Amino acid sequence: KTISWLRWSTEKEVRRSKREKKKRGRNQEKKKRTKLKKETKDNLPTPDYKPPPVIPKEETGTGATKRPTSSAMNQEQSGQKLPPVTPAQIVCARQIKKFFSGNLEAAVISYPPFPGTEINYLRAQIARISAGTHISPVDYYKFEEDDEDDSDGEGRDSFVENVEFEPPRVQELIDPSLSNWVHHVQHVLPQGRCVWVNPPLRQKLRTSKTKRRRKKEKSRTSLSQNTDLLY
Repeated sequence: KTISWLRWSTEKEVRRSKREKKKRGRNQEKKKRTKLKKETKDNLPTPDYKPPPVIPKEETGTGATKRPTSSAMNQEQSGQKLPPVTPAQIVCARQIKKFFSGNLEAAVISYPPFPGTEINYLRAQIARISAGTHISPVDYYKFEEDDEDDSDGEGRDSFVENVEFEPPRVQELIDPSLSNWVHHVQHVLPQGRCVWVNPPLRQKLRTSKTKRRRKKEKSRTSLSQNTDLLY
């Protein structure tokens, strides 16, 4: 009996020692993971991305919002008046291809996400089509005499019909070079506006970032030049 009791006591001590050893091992592993997690969190780089500033939309009656539009299919119908278009909507409309569902309040599910519903998407596409397809023969329109001076450098957007216009010959109009045709609606710039605007920077950039920004400004100088009308 004494030998059996000693054997049972020894086995109990061994089992307790193993449990304590496993417990100490788990605690050590837990401390190591906590320490490693904290070190990894401290060493992770912090993102410095900041969304670009919002480009302000043009005043109603100017640029891409010069002419009010509606959703009517023809002049006999009374459609819903479309809201003014924003530069962000035009920029996104250039990047996506979506069929119209006919529901002006439907969401436009796309990538990149479109900022608005189908009524805004329709207005953005109308602005793009209007800027690219309105053409007329050379000298059919002319600028007003008061608008000859273009000192602001923003381009002239108002003109009148030339009463002294003499229509060219048909052979000249169908010339493949299209040199006898001009646009009479302002071009929409990559910024989504007809007149370029430099958005204000939110904070001062470091020297390296400032150099890169200057290079980008030089490269986009050509993009900010609007195409003159009637030329």
